[in-house]
Amino acid sequence: MAVKGLKEETAKKWISENNWSWLEYDLTPGASRLVERLGCRVCFDEKERVRALRNYSNSFVEGITGSAMKKDNVKKHSRTEMHVKAIALSRGVKRTLSEIYSSTPLGKAFKKSNSDEESCVSKLIEISYMLAKEELPFSKFPSVCKTEKRHKVPLGTKYINEEKCSEFTTYIGQAFEDELVQELNQSPYITILTDGSTDASVIEKELIYVLYLTESGETACRFFKLSDAHDATGQGWKQTIIDAFQELGVKNMQNKLVGLCCDGASVNMGRNRGLAALLRQDSPWLVTMHCMNHRLELALKDAFSQYYVEQIIDILTAIHSTYGRSPKRLRDLRTLAEILGEAVVRPVRVSGTRWAQHKSRACDALIRSYSVIVSHLENLVTESNAIDTAKFRGYLKKLKSCRFVLNLLFFRELLEPVTRLSCNLQGDVCDLPFAKAGVEALLGNLDDIVNGAAAGVSRSSGFLSESEVSFQAEPNNVCFKGVRLTDVEASLRTIEEDVRGYAASLKHCIEQRFEDLQNERIFKGLVLLDPALWPKNKESLTEFGKEELLQVKTHFDGLFQLHSVRPDALESEFTEMKLFWYSNLSHLSRADFWSAGYSILKTQYPNLLHVFIVLKLLPVSNAKVEPAFSFMRRVKSDWRNSLSESTLNHLLRIDIDGPDFDDFDPSASVNMFFSDKVRRSGPAGVAGAAGPSTS
Repeated sequence: MAVKGLKEETAKKWISENNWSWLEYDLTPGASRLVERLGCRVCFDEKERVRALRNYSNSFVEGITGSAMKKDNVKKHSRTEMHVKAIALSRGVKRTLSEIYSSTPLGKAFKKSNSDEESCVSKLIEISYMLAKEELPFSKFPSVCKTEKRHKVPLGTKYINEEKCSEFTTYIGQAFEDELVQELNQSPYITILTDGSTDASVIEKELIYVLYLTESGETACRFFKLSDAHDATGQGWKQTIIDAFQELGVKNMQNKLVGLCCDGASVNMGRNRGLAALLRQDSPWLVTMHCMNHRLELALKDAFSQYYVEQIIDILTAIHSTYGRSPKRLRDLRTLAEILGEAVVRPVRVSGTRWAQHKSRACDALIRSYSVIVSHLENLVTESNAIDTAKFRGYLKKLKSCRFVLNLLFFRELLEPVTRLSCNLQGDVCDLPFAKAGVEALLGNLDDIVNGAAAGVSRSSGFLSESEVSFQAEPNNVCFKGVRLTDVEASLRTIEEDVRGYAASLKHCIEQRFEDLQNERIFKGLVLLDPALWPKNKESLTEFGKEELLQVKTHFDGLFQLHSVRPDALESEFTEMKLFWYSNLSHLSRADFWSAGYSILKTQYPNLLHVFIVLKLLPVSNAKVEPAFSFMRRVKSDWRNSLSESTLNHLLRIDIDGPDFDDFDPSASVNMFFSDKVRRSGPAGVAGAAGPSTS
């Protein structure tokens, strides 16, 4: 048979007689009907999850050919631990600890003798969780355990070492991961938030978060995976994301994908070869959102690039550098503040993680410490060398300028609504309708500022009325916090033009950066999510939203077809739902409306529910990604550069999504530990028990 070739009829006979539904084959080209390759479909699908097994073989994953295509070889493969584990994973089989105990002699023996050990392991897992949550190294585990044993806590002697702490951390992270994967497989739609960076070993990393709907109807944004990027191109990012979902066992990612949120780099947003464009090849309905926090920062940068504000930012940076790099100067500054009886705040960086709060905090710090900093710089002028003296004189000249002080005060006021919006965009409860309303409110505030500036800036109104600028009766005698200012007359002539220019420029740049929220048709459908915008009379309500519903239905038509949504039923369900809302739910806020209406939509309007879910999952910002990169740099430092990717992922999952220590339940991790212990120690009969491999 090996020479002549395996016939298709023979392969079919093997499958039917032995119930090998997982066996697949490819035929040779032509009409000979001979089998060219035999392979295992299940092992191929689950290869990333069984690859770590000790007896892993690539034969039936890639397929066997030629003389290897024998029935005996197929039978041997069906009995391997790798195949049994792959079958269990494909069926979602999670054998609990009690099931293993009751079904195997070895398990019964463990149950009889290991109740004390289970109690010890539970405590050790809690200690491991605490270390991971506090970002402490595994090397601290033995010391903490010894301290607990001195307090008469029974911990045993078997597992008190660094290696077991790492293993316990793996089980904890695996338990959280299994829970997340189960929720993602149950959720009909998902949105991806992603960003890239490099770790301590200068390796490109791609960080992936997922936004999805839980079983109760609440939106959840959770850490998914940190992966090595294939390469820093759109195709490399795409393949990294696809591999991450396949490795963790989330099925049909492309058929669930609603949105993508990322920064504006060309590798992400490039028209032809960017990540979004490549993902759209498989998911043509994909909604791409350039992170709104990044856009707000870019609008700030664009708005002030040609204005006096640039000089303010330069001075804020210089003041931070003067005291941030010299402990002696900072100490002398604080000593001087005590002598003068003034408050002093350490100067802070004007830029950090790119969010507007840094600029606002830097302005506040300089304003609060203004008089002390001026006095200290005057002392430094007399004590420093020639180069530093010239530099400090330049700082003083700028700080004492009336134009600088007035512009600094206005810049702080201008940043207040921007900072408020930036903070709101980073919140857990922020969705796209909320974000869109926040942008519109900011533009309204800027309009008021422009109109106020056009009406003139008086000495007793606007931002000057709340400051410590004092205008004396004597001409050109203007003080700020007791410091007499220079160039008063010229500054008062230009301040109105400065104020009007800043506000108008910022308003124009924000309108440009967020233009898509007003113009793209899909975003106009957000009105469906906000009942506060719905008509309050019954006649208008009947016709309301039909156009927006049609736009959403048209945009997501391909996605809705995959989920068996009936397009012809959407309009009638929407009309019925609006009338139900009018009679029963019109008194609720938008958040309460969704909480109360989800179960109603699920049972009575199942087709319309899909429309509301995809709108609910449209992305806003990937600000949540930034803390994960900060964690990565703290944990995978130069001292812990060899930390494996899987361990780092488990630590990230614990730190970001894990509950507070008081709320942590170790039972799932304990079950996984003993299940895997039985599987590794026992006969082939327990090889299907689920649990992470520690090979």
